[in-house]
Amino acid sequence: MNIKKNINEFISAKGKKFDHRYDSFDFCYEYFQSNKTSIHNNDLTRLHLGFYLASWGMYRGSSFLLKKNVNVFESTIDFISRLEPEYWNIDIDNYSDENIERLIFIYKGLRDSLVEKNTNSHLTLITKIMMGVFGNVPAFDKYVIKGIKNINKGKGISVFNKNSLNIVSEFYNSNKQIFDSIDIKVRSIDNKITKFKYSKAKLVDMSLFIEGQKLEQQ
Repeated sequence: MNIKKNINEFISAKGKKFDHRYDSFDFCYEYFQSNKTSIHNNDLTRLHLGFYLASWGMYRGSSFLLKKNVNVFESTIDFISRLEPEYWNIDIDNYSDENIERLIFIYKGLRDSLVEKNTNSHLTLITKIMMGVFGNVPAFDKYVIKGIKNINKGKGISVFNKNSLNIVSEFYNSNKQIFDSIDIKVRSIDNKITKFKYSKAKLVDMSLFIEGQKLEQQ
């Protein structure tokens, strides 16, 4: 996999008009990172999360979100707002056993706050939220999962657990020098460069996403 080429292709796809759906990640991530010590469960917070998820396909098809408005995120925002600072400082370059347990705690908390019980199709949705809010894991959608399967000798993932996180962690660590050399600044909704950078997990996400798209087209 040509990691830099994949990431450049992802960024290039956004174009120059600053209205591409990919930019919704920037807007959501910048908002939550700017307010992480004072997240309020208000219209603006719910709209940021909802529009980001809509941009990334979480409202299409048979998604239960199609039948809801932004107030469906009330419990989810409440959960996020109660998280201690250490839960906001996790990235793929510090996946210790303790931090992996924290990620699993976040995953379960988000799932239980949003997804109806006995519903199994939540892997993509919840990891999309974790990516857009915290930037701490790749979003496990179909393209990223295809990319993971390609780097993992044909073995894919279907659940969010320690093994899945270790697979992406090993991919990052095996290519640490490349990922650490990439510096992409997050832009605000008014197209200003912010102090925030794309997280390592976001870079891994982009590289796997483009790889998965290429594999899909073969």
